[in-house]
Amino acid sequence: MSTVPPPDTETRATRWKAWLAPLADAFVAVARLRGTTAHGGLPATMLVAGPERRVRWVVDRFFASSPERESLGHVPAWRLARTLRRLRASADLTVARVSRVTAAHLGFGDDYLPVPDWIGMRLDAPFDADALARRSHSAWDDMRRTRIHGWHGAVSHRASDFAAFYRDMYVPFARNRHHAETHLHPRRRLRKAFRRGGLLQVGRGDAWIGGLLFECRHDVLDAVALGVAGGDPGRLKEGALAATYVQMFDHARRSGCVAIDLRGSRPSPDDGLTRYKRKWGASVYDRPDVLTTTLVHWSRMSPAVAEFLTHTPLIFHDGGGLSSLGIATATELSSTSPAQACRRLRVAGSKRTIVLVGPGTPVRPVAAGCTLVPASAADAGPRALLAMAAGPPAPA
Repeated sequence: MSTVPPPDTETRATRWKAWLAPLADAFVAVARLRGTTAHGGLPATMLVAGPERRVRWVVDRFFASSPERESLGHVPAWRLARTLRRLRASADLTVARVSRVTAAHLGFGDDYLPVPDWIGMRLDAPFDADALARRSHSAWDDMRRTRIHGWHGAVSHRASDFAAFYRDMYVPFARNRHHAETHLHPRRRLRKAFRRGGLLQVGRGDAWIGGLLFECRHDVLDAVALGVAGGDPGRLKEGALAATYVQMFDHARRSGCVAIDLRGSRPSPDDGLTRYKRKWGASVYDRPDVLTTTLVHWSRMSPAVAEFLTHTPLIFHDGGGLSSLGIATATELSSTSPAQACRRLRVAGSKRTIVLVGPGTPVRPVAAGCTLVPASAADAGPRALLAMAAGPPAPA
């Protein structure tokens, strides 16, 4: 666990949004989605409460293609939990997106797995890229390629560079990467951050290919916005992202920073961005400025749910911290020890890791903070599963 507290992300705007967030849940849209699963092609049904565009990442990982939608109308907040209890037996997975305040007062309780919409990820000093590379072959390979291809970086404080970054890198990159889910930071907000920090540019030869806008607060380097020339995500695979991380480490070390805040990631250890940050040694923390949560429920561990949790393990609120939950793959279970599944699902900074295993697998401690639980414990839903895994976790 990190000894450096997470950056203070609460602002006056955040406090106002926290107060207003429950008003958006006064009446909640409910729909039933039908399609086939993303990996096994199984027929599957999902019940969704709340704005579907906000849980699109869950829908896209559950279904192979855009599912059929059946609207079930709008439900007042005070009746939502009761309505979902009545309907959810007809669905493999139930997903309700509400504010965290709403979830705590409307009777959802521990019958749902509370998954934050976004998790925070950070790196703590010392920022030793070489030491990280010795622990991760992938990080070592990234650093090797940045040296071979001559990537270099520089920090700019020129207003003209900020304008070019916003127009030619940040905006097109955000739109190409997130499509309908794109949320652009206002130019004024980024300009304010730029004045508090700067723009870290990376490139090859005479051309700047990527950039990271950052600000410095309380000895923390806050990575605010990333962009690449023309908005082409392929540039990241060419080495722009690895070069950005290496240059970011160097700048944070020279500036005497105690932490780097890498901002938001999707709450799954297997999400591409989350996985990339993990390999550089990032740990997770609960972001106080994320005011909504996605509540996930299954009434039984159907093949569709098992497939989903195998390929999309989830990070969820667990008391005062975050924990991860997933299903061990057949390859992991056939290995000499299920500890391989623990390593895949374990995220630095989390309280514990819960790994569901099939019959015949010995349920015993296999790694610090990792608990093996029979998949049969999940047949009655998240409540039964968490009760089975409620024993005190091993020290991290």
